[in-house]
Amino acid sequence: MRFSMMTIIIGLSGLIPIAQAEEAANASPISFEFAYIGEAVRVFSGGLVQKNNLSKKDVYHDNVDVSMSFDTEKVGLWKGGTLFIYGLINHGGDPTGTLIGDVQTASNIETIDQAIIHEFWFQQEFGDVASILLGLHDLNAEFYASDDAGLFLNSTFGIGPELSGNPVGTSIFSKAGLAAVIKLMPNDDFSIATGVYDGDPSTRKLAAAEGKMWIGEIGVAIADGYLKLGSWMHTGDFVSAVDGLPYSSNHGIYGIAEYSLSSADHEIGMFVKAGVAPKTRNEITHSVAIGITLHGYIASRPDDDVGIGMARAQTSLNQAETVIELTYRAQINDWMAIQPSVQWINNPGGDPTLPTATVGLLRFEASI
Repeated sequence: MRFSMMTIIIGLSGLIPIAQAEEAANASPISFEFAYIGEAVRVFSGGLVQKNNLSKKDVYHDNVDVSMSFDTEKVGLWKGGTLFIYGLINHGGDPTGTLIGDVQTASNIETIDQAIIHEFWFQQEFGDVASILLGLHDLNAEFYASDDAGLFLNSTFGIGPELSGNPVGTSIFSKAGLAAVIKLMPNDDFSIATGVYDGDPSTRKLAAAEGKMWIGEIGVAIADGYLKLGSWMHTGDFVSAVDGLPYSSNHGIYGIAEYSLSSADHEIGMFVKAGVAPKTRNEITHSVAIGITLHGYIASRPDDDVGIGMARAQTSLNQAETVIELTYRAQINDWMAIQPSVQWINNPGGDPTLPTATVGLLRFEASI
């Protein structure tokens, strides 16, 4: 997941205290979630700020999530059905385009100003062994995702830039497209998922000219961790910015490995993510991200997390952008968290004329 959500459940009698939220969710067929995420971003040195001698070095942007889920079994219908609606409001500055110039995107809530329905889908589960989902769906909620990598604020830890940053219509934040996803889980140690998505989520129309995004992923549990291998193919026509030639498809592969060690009091997680796309068709040809996260290692702060990660995106011009992120997420109480992050972005955008950027982010999440 892209970030943690704070949950408020609204029952028939009004607002239910947070301490009773889980109990209320089990009793009510309808549950609501609301979260506000605000973030200040400042470029201390480097990037577009230094190259263009900008006086403005910081921006503020925010993200509002409102979602509702409806359980068919709890209203006396059938078992295993869930209807999910997720509204999204975004507002604020553009740190990548105005201050940094990076390609991997320092903040995973950065987008245009908008107020939209991001997801709207129905999922039917068949026991614990299979499910089918139809509707507007965020691809990264099911595919190319690592739980431990979700702590970090840089977007590249969410989904590889060789998929999100190339001419591939991908159903991800901040506008999901129509999709059909099937997942099989014959046992606790193995899963296989496949999906087909609208080739251009921005239109939300199933037009033949836009093509389709096909993706599949196999997951295998190992001792204290898991392995994932996935591949994708986009069938839309496009002209490559690399060689100027027309193509009728694009494709790539990716892999994820995650390993954790835990005790009663704390947990350490480690992950590796990597993806590859054809060099002649894509400006970003491959990427790799690695990281370590620690949970509960401060005795007086058992719910806090700290992480350090590195991500590298290679371009077709044999230039690479490398990001190192150090972040700490402090859980203040049941409804608020604060997360500072420092990122060192070397060769932003794979552009050798852009000096290394030192970027600070201060994020807070609250349920209100």
